[in-house]
Formats: sequence, C-alpha cells, structure tokens
Amino acid sequence: MAACDLLIITAANEQQARQYRRRLAASRRRGPLRDVARTLVLADPMGRRVGSGAATLAALLAAARLLGPEAPSLEHAFAGRRVLVLHSGGDSRRLPAYAAAGKLFAPTPCLTREGLPATLFDLVLEDFLAIRWPVAGGTLVAAGDVLLNLARCAPDLDAEGVTAVACPGDLDRAARHGVYVAAPARHGRSKVRDFLQKADAATLRARGALDERGGVAIDTGVLMLSPAASAAWLRAAGAGRRAGIARGSLLDLVSHARCAPMDLYVHSIMAITPAITRASFAATIATTATNDARRELLRYRDQLRRERLAFHVERVPCDFIHVGTTREFMHATLEPSTWRSLVAPRDDRRLLHAAATVKAPRDAKVVVEGARAGVIRCEGDALVVGVDTRAAMALPAATGLSCVRVGAKAWACVAFGLDDDCKTRAEAGGRFAAFDLSSLAARLGLPDDALFPPGEERSLWTARLWRLGPKARALQEAHQLLRGIAPSNAWKRAARIALADLVRLARADATSYAIDPMSIPRLLEAGARPDLRRVAVSLRASPRRGKAARSLEAFIRSAPAPLAEARAIRLRSMLDQRTEHAGDALAAVRRGVEQALIVPARPEPLAIASRATVSMHAPVRIDLAGGWSDTPPICQEEGGAVVNMAVLLGGIAPIRATVRRLDTPIVRIRSLDLARSLEATHTDELALAADGPSDWATLPKAALILSGLVPASAGDDLTDWLRTLGGGHHPCGIDLSIEAAVPKGSGLGTSSILACTLLAALDAFRGRATPDLASLARRTTLLEQMMGTGGGWQDQCGGLHPGVKCATTSPGADQSPRVEPLRVGPRCRAMLQGRAILVFTGIQRVARDILHHVVCRHLDGDPAARRIFADLRDNAMAMRHAIATLDDPDLFTRELARYWSLKRAIDPGAYDARVARRVEPLLAHAAAAELPGAGGGGFLFMIAKDARHLAAARRVIARLGRDDPAVREHAWSVAGRGLAAGPCRMT
Repeated sequence: MAACDLLIITAANEQQARQYRRRLAASRRRGPLRDVARTLVLADPMGRRVGSGAATLAALLAAARLLGPEAPSLEHAFAGRRVLVLHSGGDSRRLPAYAAAGKLFAPTPCLTREGLPATLFDLVLEDFLAIRWPVAGGTLVAAGDVLLNLARCAPDLDAEGVTAVACPGDLDRAARHGVYVAAPARHGRSKVRDFLQKADAATLRARGALDERGGVAIDTGVLMLSPAASAAWLRAAGAGRRAGIARGSLLDLVSHARCAPMDLYVHSIMAITPAITRASFAATIATTATNDARRELLRYRDQLRRERLAFHVERVPCDFIHVGTTREFMHATLEPSTWRSLVAPRDDRRLLHAAATVKAPRDAKVVVEGARAGVIRCEGDALVVGVDTRAAMALPAATGLSCVRVGAKAWACVAFGLDDDCKTRAEAGGRFAAFDLSSLAARLGLPDDALFPPGEERSLWTARLWRLGPKARALQEAHQLLRGIAPSNAWKRAARIALADLVRLARADATSYAIDPMSIPRLLEAGARPDLRRVAVSLRASPRRGKAARSLEAFIRSAPAPLAEARAIRLRSMLDQRTEHAGDALAAVRRGVEQALIVPARPEPLAIASRATVSMHAPVRIDLAGGWSDTPPICQEEGGAVVNMAVLLGGIAPIRATVRRLDTPIVRIRSLDLARSLEATHTDELALAADGPSDWATLPKAALILSGLVPASAGDDLTDWLRTLGGGHHPCGIDLSIEAAVPKGSGLGTSSILACTLLAALDAFRGRATPDLASLARRTTLLEQMMGTGGGWQDQCGGLHPGVKCATTSPGADQSPRVEPLRVGPRCRAMLQGRAILVFTGIQRVARDILHHVVCRHLDGDPAARRIFADLRDNAMAMRHAIATLDDPDLFTRELARYWSLKRAIDPGAYDARVARRVEPLLAHAAAAELPGAGGGGFLFMIAKDARHLAAARRVIARLGRDDPAVREHAWSVAGRGLAAGPCRMT
C-alpha cells in the first residue's frame, strides 16, 4: 500500500502545470514521491485564477472521478483513500527569482535521504506522508510553500468531519494570518467555534480568540477532510453521485471560470464555522462575487450547514517555515536552526549547490544558488540564482539576479530588488530595486507604453524589461538595469518580455545533481536514512569512490552515534561488496539500545527473609497487527504501534519464574521445562557466553546481571558480592527456577515474556512490592540486546498487560509504550470464541535470523521496507478501529490477513516451503490466518470462515497430528490478568 493514493498539485495556469509535471517526472526517481501511487497537476480552468477554495473543490472532484469512477456514492470514492492536495498555484510574485520554477520547487539547504539537494517540495511531501492518516482515509489540503515539520508533533487527525491544524502564535502574527477560536473541550479534541482572518487585537479579544496566556491558534493552512466531509463539500457545490456536475451549480461556475476567485477560508471554512451567521457570510461575499456566484455560494453554505459536519481544531507546536518572499527565502536558507530536516550540504550556507567566491561586507546576507561563477562582489545583501559565468560580478546592495533558460541557447536574466513585490502596481508605490515603477520608463528613455502596454496592469510582473538571447548579454543587461541604466539602443528597440511571459516560456529542466561522496558521513550523522544500495551504486561509479571509502572508514573510527555508525558500516560493506560486516552493524544498533543500560556497580542488601520465595506468572501473547514496528531501531526512528492479546493456554498462564533465598553463597539456576540446571560459585560461570542465545542459561544470567544480583564483571568475587546481598554478616544464595509450558519456537513471545516475568520476580526478591510495568518493558528490551537476540517491546507488553490492547510509542530514545486496553465488543468476541483456533505446526521457529534481516533492511533505507513499516503502523491503528470503535469482525479478519501479508513481505523467510506444506491444508478453511511473531514456524492462529469450515479444519489437524504428534490444537482464551504474583499451577 502506498503512503498516498493520490497527490494533487494545483497550478495557476496550464503553462505552470506543464512545468510541474516535468519536475514531478524527474523527481519520481528519487525522494518521497516514490511513496505516492498517482499524481495529478491541476491547472486553474480557462487560464484564469479561481482561488484556493475553487481549486480545492476542483481537486476533490478530480479525486472522486479518478479514485471511484464506478463508486455507488461520492463517499465510497474517498473511503479508505489517502489524498493529498497541495496548493501551489501562486505566481511567486514576491519571490521573483523562482517565479519560473515555482516556489514549490525552491531549493533548501537540506539533502534528500539519497544525499541529493532537496527542494521545498521534497521536504513538504515527506512531512505530510509521515503523519498518521485516519484509518478510514482522508483528504489532506495544505499550502505547498510552508514547511511545518508536522509529523514530529504527531497530530491526531482521525476524526469525522473537518479537522484543522493550528499552531500557537501571538497577536502580531495573528494580524497576518487566520485564527481559530475553539469551544472548551469537554471530551477529547476541541471544536471550532469561530474563525477570523487577519484580525486586529481588539477584534480577537472581543471574539474570545485569546487563550489563558494571551496567545492565539494560528491557521497553518492544513485541513483534513474525512471521506464523508469530502463528499459533503462536493454535494454542496453541485456534484452528483458519479461526480457529475449540475448545470448552473457552483462547481459548474468554477469549471468555466465564471465566478470571482473563491477563497478556501472565506467561502468554505467560514461556511461551516458555527459563529458565522448566514447574514454575516452574505455580507462577506457581497463585494467579491457576481450575482450568480453569490446565489450559489449561499446555497453552498446552506447545504454544508445541513450536512452538520463536525469541525475540530488540533493545536500542535509545529514549525512554520514560509518561503513566500525573497527575504523569507534568504532567512530560511541562512539560519541554521530553521531546518529540522537532514543537513546543509556545505559548511558555507551561502552557497546552495553552487561554486563561487563571494566577497561581501561582514554582516551582509548573501545566498548563491545553482550557480557557477568567479568572484561575486556584493555591496550588501544579495541573491544570485542560476548564473553561469567566469566573469566577475558586482551587485548593488539589496538586489538579486536570476538566470532562466528559455531555449537551447536563449536565456533571460531577471534582476530584482530583495524587497520587490511584483504585485504592487506603479500607481500604488510599486518599485524595481531602488527605483519607482512610475518613473522607470522615463529613466530608461522609453515611452511609458513601451514598458507597460495599454490595458495591462502596471506592475513589475508585467513590465517588459527582459530580452532573450545569449547568457553573457542577458547578464550584462540585467546588471545595467539594476543601476537604473538603459543597457543599449538595441535593447530599447528589441522585443522584450515581462516576467509574466517568462514564466510561460521558461524550460522546466530539473537540475541533475550527483551525490557528493564527502557529504555522506555528515548526512548519516544528522540522522538521515538514505537508500544505501542506491548510494552505493552511485559511489561505485564515481571517480571519488576511494576517497568516499576512506571518508567512511574515518567516520566509523570516530565513534559516531550508534545508528549512524551502523549505516556507515552497511554502506562500507556495500562499497566493498562484502557481507561479513553485518554483525558489526547490528552490534552498533545494540549499543544504541544499551545506552540506557545501567548495571549496579555494587550490590545492595536484600530486603527478603532467609529461605523466603517469590513467584511471578504471566500469559503469552498473540500479535494481531503492527508487529515489527516495535523493533529497535525501527521504533526509535519511526515510532511503533501494535495490537495484541494476552492469552491463557488450557486455562493457565504458562510462564512462571520463582526466586528463593538460600543460606549458602551459591547461585542455582533451573529450567523446569528443559530439565536443565546450573550451580555457580564463581562469576566466570555466570558470564554471558559469546554464542548468546544458544546457551540455555543466557536469559537468566542476563536477568541476574541486569537486576544487580550478580556482578557484571567476571573479575569480581561472587562470594563477596553475595555476602553483601545478605547484609554483610550472613551468607546468601539465590535459587532461581523458570518454566515456559509452551512448545519451543512457539512464536507467542515466550522468551520476552519469560524475561520480563523473571525480572519482575527478581525485583520482588530485591524488595519491590509492586511491579513497575513500564520499567519492566524497557528493561526486557535491554536484556534481549544483552543476550544478542534483539527484539522489540510488544511481546513483553503482551504478557505484562491483560486482555486485548493497543500499544504505541513515538520516535525517540524513550521507547516506553503507551498501552490502551481495548474493549472487545460482542460481535468480535463471538468471532474469537466461536471461529478462532490456535494450532502448533510442529515446526520450531527461530526469530533471530529473521529479525537481523529485517533490521538490516531498515538500516539500508530500503524504500519497500519503509513503506511496509508505515503500513504495519497503519495496520495496527486499523485493527484498533475494528475492535474498539466498530466492533467489526469483517474488518478484523481483513486486517489480520493484511498483517500476515505484510509480515511475509518484510521477510519471505517468515513463510518458507516447509511451513507452507504444513499449513496450506488448514488455510483453505480460514477467513484469515497468521503465524504469530516473526513467522517461520511455531503456532498458527486462524479464524475459520464459518462453523462448517471450523469442523473441517479440526479434521485436518487430527490428520496432521497422526503424522506428527507435535501438531495439535491448543485450547486458548483471552487472559483477564497480565503479570501476577504468586504460584501458578503448571501442566
């Protein structure tokens, strides 16, 4: 499943749309666009600007026609779909250097995950694809020229109706933006009560917009529409069942550009805002629409009100990086703290993918982008874009140049002032650099109508200043114009064009940058996760391959952050085309998890009496959705979400750990189910073996060390340590027994749950009365790293907490799961009790090799793996929705089947030929089935299609059991208790 089903980008006109399509085609080979199933660039109709509101309706109509041409209703067309609408149809009049390219594709000082220069589009798209989309699907509408870094805030957008995203702001900022006023939240999210556009402080106070700190909720330009809301907006505007358009409707007027520009906020958001009455809405549109349009807009507003759409606002502390003006672009480029994404490709932030020498005053702000030039002398602040010359250049203060290619040999060089606003007309004070537009023609020795043809607006956007020709001549003429000098008589006589014309004529060749080998270490250190295989292929073909390899070696020796080191090791092995370094990369991952590991340096006396015994027991777990997303480093970098259930086998909790205090200074370890024992009197007998999990006693040894009951160092004296545990005067020993009444290699989380149960028993042995479940989950993850098995946090959550639950974490070092109990409704409960069976396949599975393979795919930045991990998190939230919200057995089985499909996709070893031969006869009778855990053997959990198929499946099990007695059905039930103290009867 793609991260986005449809991306729609709006454009000002068809010429701009064609350029966007070319740029998207070039970007398809790299960056986040690979996670988008379909793209559509939608130009405003008839070459006329229709506004963001009309463009949104046109985008919704196009989406309905593309995604659901045969859908029975508009809502069905959007159901389960993820649609992203990016509005980027502006002319970029306040950022003339990128008017031809479109500010959506303005460069940034960041790199993509492949190590290539990132445009604003790359960062904005990656940010929106990384948020958690609603389970039922949704349409996200946003501005393309604002980077919010929204994904790190994890906004909750999963609600019916319309959800707006706001960020905190002050009164000064509110005067330039929209402001949401929220009603007090009684339960959960806040509902929108009022909405104001660019209001002054007095109005904001009077309308109750200020919070308790005097701040406001600033509109970020982001709206999430549920499938029902998308359908409601279209119906209100005149769309029919199959996305047809009623004649004379608002959509009909929009599609033929027969109405004044329709603003998204004035005409759509205010239409559903409770505090805005019909009369005030009519007054707002009275001067901005024709009679026909006013009538249809009022009808649109009335129909939306009848739809009774819920309107929420989610307030999050996101960024607000806007590059709408030249000054904003330069500030964002030069300010290191502006960009959270990845890393600047050069130390000199003034040079964006450029080669030039800049000489300017110490405090001057200068940006040179995409240029190859000699010396650029700047008298002050300056912006230079796309200039290719060996000659020296000199720029007046607060000016800029942008070279634009028009044909094979034809160029234009656009000059501008950094504060120029191509929207402002000459009669309203418009300027070109240091000169008034109203007197510019006379200054250049031109008649006024030669600069501004009669009947056109008189602005810098339409001023005919630019002559097409060779680069050198275009550059020279632009220099002269910046100083208010007419370039030549030939220039005066020539056919010149305006910036508005140049936007339509410019070529849209996407610049092709090669990976800079020397940027890779810094890219990794900054937390980037490039596709290492693509990087390795590129570097192997580079003449700087040797230098890149030496740079990686030096980076690895510098002991960087563990995950950066792991990726550097993986990339080095790919460059050398060797595989023996895989263990080194996984060891670095292990160090990243073990950073939180604290092992006591000295023991503390026990608070438990001599010969006293403590016991703990726990259920096992069946994972239902989201597994693998809980595994480090995946969860550390992406966050995790799983749904699982604690289960009893044969009515009992099958995991048990008992610890007893002895009067002799020994450590005795027994595994009751394995019939193995160990008695240690020296620390070297308790040291963790190099071969890790192959030693049956590794788990209890690691638990003893982690709990501080035995020393971590083999050089310490065990007798002295145990004497201190006993209080310094009496000898003390530890008798530890563990038992897992589950077939080996079960896939039910046995080893992790046994580890956390044992840690809980050891905590009680140390005197802790009540288990700390969050601490136990974290420490179990650490223990598994000590053992060398790896593993995530979902297994221990499955045994520690009772019943069915959803556990989630956010990206970051702290992977303490938030556990939400899920109430299983009567329909899902009946399905589980009546049609679900648990069968041991007779094939033992070992998760370690599968786990290592999956972790390496994540480290390698495998794009397919990234999509699968995102789908697994979504799978968990959809399963949660099926159980807790809808009580929908059909959705439950679909998500369980999807989960098994995703587990097989992330590692084909989860379902090899041997397993397939064993379980295929059973799957013929299953509505859904999976091998719990990592797969590769163990138990099969299946839900039969109906009672008849359930009986048939049991006959198959009996037949398989005659050939292999290990194959049998196990009675199971959902556990009402998780980890618990006290003895537990075992079979």
